[in-house]
Amino acid sequence: MVIDSGIPPVPQVPFAELLLECIDALEHPSLDGDERATHLRLLDAAVNDHRLTVGLRETLSEVASIFRNQGRVHPLDAPNARTGILAAVLAKEIGQVRYVYHGTIFRWLAGMAHEGLVPGRSKVWKDEFVPRSHCDSAVFFTSSWRDAVQWAYVAHLHSPGRPEGKPRTPAIIRLPADGLELEPDARASAPGCLMVRGPVRLVDPHVIVGQSSGFPFWRPLAEVLATK
Repeated sequence: MVIDSGIPPVPQVPFAELLLECIDALEHPSLDGDERATHLRLLDAAVNDHRLTVGLRETLSEVASIFRNQGRVHPLDAPNARTGILAAVLAKEIGQVRYVYHGTIFRWLAGMAHEGLVPGRSKVWKDEFVPRSHCDSAVFFTSSWRDAVQWAYVAHLHSPGRPEGKPRTPAIIRLPADGLELEPDARASAPGCLMVRGPVRLVDPHVIVGQSSGFPFWRPLAEVLATK
């Protein structure tokens, strides 16, 4: 007899994606530190995977313990030194994999897939917040998908159309950082804000649509557009 637990199955996630997301979650507990149920289910499976080394399984077990007991952390709390060490261990495990993230809305995804990201194309910022000349000078990214959520939300708020409609749904684009001429955004006060001075072609773009917390399941942009 099969007993229905009422818990939906977790889609298969490549191991490198699990480690990458654990790094992001360890480094950003103030944003959604109380939403780690999927992380824990995937981590528990990894901890019991005897194909992994004992050391890595112990590290993942400690990460799971932190997620299980952490909850949401106040942004002004001092950073936990141990979480930084664990994030560094996981980063070493996956090597040089590195991504950057761009917040936008669903309406603009098709144009971005065709033309890439173009400085100043989407005018969602007003001059009293950021000078127009700065917005038009570059394409802007963050080093964490969670930090890109706020920019996607700004695009949602300042775009025309029904707020509840799909075209205005916040979306995050993920791109490999390799080959991008990234530099710090000097006008940004938050860490991890980056920019590229010029158009950016979308190479292997993946997206999440309408998600602002929890475990992200990245889908190829072409697949998302094909099923819209």
